[in-house]
Amino acid sequence: MPRIEIPTVTEENALANIVASIALEEAALAHIINAEGEKIQRVVGTFVPEGETEPLPIGGTPADAEDMQAINTTVGDMMETISNIEASLHNKLRTVLAVLVVPPAA
Repeated sequence: MPRIEIPTVTEENALANIVASIALEEAALAHIINAEGEKIQRVVGTFVPEGETEPLPIGGTPADAEDMQAINTTVGDMMETISNIEASLHNKLRTVLAVLVVPPAA
């Protein structure tokens, strides 16, 4: 039977790792939110790529109301998902902070 070595982890290390994982998830969500914003900019024709002076064409034709509604729906769905993830991360952080022993300020 194979043996898996698990290093000893202190409570302090475990809590630090959890906080670090929350920070990484927050950074990932920020990137997703930015991408959703760029998606909206692209559809409304205001997205100007770095180094360019003109907005990108959207498939050679401007977006119509149907395109705008479709993007609005998908971005709204993504933001709702992100909001749910944020609530979960908030609860995770509250749990970690409740366990942490913070020395009193001097």
